[in-house]
Amino acid sequence: MQKDAVGLLEQLSNTFGVSAHEDEVCEMIRKSCSRFCDIKEDALRNLYLFPLDHSCSHQSDRFTVALDAHMDEVGFIVKSIHKNGIISCLPIGGWDLKNASGSDFEILNADNQLIPAIAITRPVHYGKNTDESNLLFIDAGCTSKEQVEKLNVACGDFVIPQSRFEFMAAPGIVKGKALDDRIGLCAELLLLRWLDQDGLSSHVIALASSQEEVGERGAIAAMSNIQANIAVCFEGCPADDTFESEDEVSTRLNGGPMVRVIDRSSITDHRLIRLIRQVALDYEIPLQIAARAGGGTNAAAFIQKGIPAIVIGIPVRYAHNMSGLASLDDLMNAIRLAYCFVARIIADQPSFLINPF
Repeated sequence: MQKDAVGLLEQLSNTFGVSAHEDEVCEMIRKSCSRFCDIKEDALRNLYLFPLDHSCSHQSDRFTVALDAHMDEVGFIVKSIHKNGIISCLPIGGWDLKNASGSDFEILNADNQLIPAIAITRPVHYGKNTDESNLLFIDAGCTSKEQVEKLNVACGDFVIPQSRFEFMAAPGIVKGKALDDRIGLCAELLLLRWLDQDGLSSHVIALASSQEEVGERGAIAAMSNIQANIAVCFEGCPADDTFESEDEVSTRLNGGPMVRVIDRSSITDHRLIRLIRQVALDYEIPLQIAARAGGGTNAAAFIQKGIPAIVIGIPVRYAHNMSGLASLDDLMNAIRLAYCFVARIIADQPSFLINPF
């Protein structure tokens, strides 16, 4: 399965899919899953993946597990084109613009062509850069506004980092853009395939959601179309092992999947935490438990609808950056953990997950 995971993750990471422009990711999912899933799409480009024979899964009293991962990545959107050809961009999702300085980007123009550009920097020869703007300024090599317009670049065009998926020298470590949340999406799609092969998919509905990076908008809209007893949300979660003190590190690269107990948007039910700890122990799967003061996930949308949710994260170093690093062992262990957890939940159907109303 790891070979399949690498191929799928590479395709997902390299695909263009900033929030509100998840078109290519949608198409990839259709190609990957239509053989064993019935796929529906709503107006916000959320995809709903049902088992092919899902008439029974629509029964209101059937125990159902919802899976979720978001399709979108952080990026930018063109705001204006200056007379000298420089292009200003607004961030989509959370960015520290200092990390983008001098980096390569791609603009998707009206002809669906990717136009290369570079984030402008101030050469050290001219002194320290004191610009505190919340805009990203990029240069496509043009010297006038008219030249930029001839490239069919305009206000509202989307911009993403120019970065390609590759293996690092360290064994099993990969680099790529958009690992938040393409690595979580990869885990979700491979888990679906595994559940289908083992005859468990009739209890599952999967959501590939849009616009998570701008406030869980896709998942919030999708809640009117989902009935479930529990949700398992996959995330490419930020690793903290390169900057936190040793005593405070909670999410290490190569440390196994992470389960989050709290962040600014949700608190995971302690009964689910105990259950997934026991599953990890029973199947000897490494597990990291993390408590975060910040951050948020689609779990909040499920919980606000009254569906208990748990987040299974795959650690990503340097999330919301030009490129991130992730471990294939962490990815495969996240899929194993999710499979064993979902299988046990379906078999046991814990009473606290049964809605009495």
